[in-house]
Amino acid sequence: MSTTDMRAIVIRVLTDEADQADRVEVTPHTPLADGGLALSSLSFMRVLIRLEDELDVEIDDAAVMGSRLTVVEDLMTVVEKCVATGA
Repeated sequence: MSTTDMRAIVIRVLTDEADQADRVEVTPHTPLADGGLALSSLSFMRVLIRLEDELDVEIDDAAVMGSRLTVVEDLMTVVEKCVATGA
């Protein structure tokens, strides 16, 4: 799967799950929480589970917890690393 396809899946899943996605354009620079998608912790967990299912990859808890995830690009980077390492 190409990086472009993977990023499109991340944006689609975020758009489906985020409370504010209908009011905010989802781009790599969109904040995940305040001032952006307003993802709750539960919504964020649903996003991670859907990404694991759709990309057939395990998103390592340590990769998520050890990252500063403030904008969509940050999540894309974590997902790309997990796919690349087969996590």
